[in-house]
Amino acid sequence: MLLDKETTRDLEVFQTRDGKPGVFQSLDLTKTPGGSRALRFRFENPLSDPSLIRQVQAGVRFLVTEGIGFELDPDLVREVRAYLDSSWDVASRARGLKFFLQSVFVSVGYRDLFQHARLGVAATQRLISQLLPFLNRVVQKNPPPEVRRPVENLLALIDRLRLEEVRITRRPWTISRADRYLRMERRADFQRFFELLYDLDALTAMGEVIDQKGLVFPEVVEGGEFIFEGEGVFHPFLENPVTNPVRLADGKTLVFLTGPNMAGKTTYLKAVALSAFLAHLGMGVPAQRLRFSPLDGIYSSLSPEENLREGLSFFLAEVRRVREIAEAVTNGKRTLVVVDEVFRGTNVKDAFDASLMVIRGFARSQTSGSIFSSHLVELAQELKQETSVHFAFFDGQIRNRRAWYDFQLKEGVSEQRFGLQLLEQEGVPGLLGSLGA
Repeated sequence: MLLDKETTRDLEVFQTRDGKPGVFQSLDLTKTPGGSRALRFRFENPLSDPSLIRQVQAGVRFLVTEGIGFELDPDLVREVRAYLDSSWDVASRARGLKFFLQSVFVSVGYRDLFQHARLGVAATQRLISQLLPFLNRVVQKNPPPEVRRPVENLLALIDRLRLEEVRITRRPWTISRADRYLRMERRADFQRFFELLYDLDALTAMGEVIDQKGLVFPEVVEGGEFIFEGEGVFHPFLENPVTNPVRLADGKTLVFLTGPNMAGKTTYLKAVALSAFLAHLGMGVPAQRLRFSPLDGIYSSLSPEENLREGLSFFLAEVRRVREIAEAVTNGKRTLVVVDEVFRGTNVKDAFDASLMVIRGFARSQTSGSIFSSHLVELAQELKQETSVHFAFFDGQIRNRRAWYDFQLKEGVSEQRFGLQLLEQEGVPGLLGSLGA
């Protein structure tokens, strides 16, 4: 599934707009840097095939429900990886008497180097011995393919390594032999070993985050109809989130979203799109319930940027972004589209005409689902003619001359405007009034 650069930025998948850690970092519970890289690879390569999504779900669900602890010592993994990746050589590739003499020479003349080899061999054996009980427990539970594959491959690798035959004694040549065997003769095997170990780390973390963040497994729906609907959707960045439904199904595949500034429209758009993205990783989603038909892509336009170097105005940046999204939709791709305040970069008349044309076009797509937010509530009257359009809004109240919001999605259209109230709330009229004093 495609998540293009702008959508990745809009959803703050890897970094927020102010440079802080993004969604990935908040959900990354891996124990090792390699596991984190494996998890990031999954985030960078979301799935579209329903069978593959279900396969990952089954693997993650198994790790959650069976409660098989993955007790991996990250410091030990780091120590072993650093040892196996080191380029120095205790006794080169010598054989026979030359190997014996070099081993003795290094043990006497380079004690630190030799001690490092001794500790590295011992650490490698210790890591394997710690990992084996976990792998054997998993196999006994008859895991699904997503888990069984790396576990069985790891067991096969460990069996092939024959580490029980690696002996460490006080004799320098036994240490040299063990060191050469692990770091040189089995280098390719250990490379594969860590790839599998890191993937297991990533899968386990995907399961652990479900309990910590209150996520649920979504239902994958196959068929020609566009379906993306659920209850209790929320954004995982929020500490005490207000949950809301999403309805893009049963022929109602476009939501026209209205409401005053700061009422929650942009956060809602991000929460919906982010839930769709996480669903395509095979992991849990921030919702109470969600069902979806797998997508080919997710596209957003939440904050188009001016590009002065290319001579683009804000409005032209909006136009080009809409064209990019329209190309994907008209090519028959099954897409989810979320657009915040479309065509805000031009005058009201142009914004109205352009918004109406674009929203009507997307409303008639048979393969996409869309949510468009807008302050142009007058569009609602024109859009009522479109049978696929559903109307929803966030509202607010003025209490003691201050804006207050409940962030709950409601059915219908909002005509509330809090612009002047917000200016007054921030003391702007008083500041400006002092200019004439």
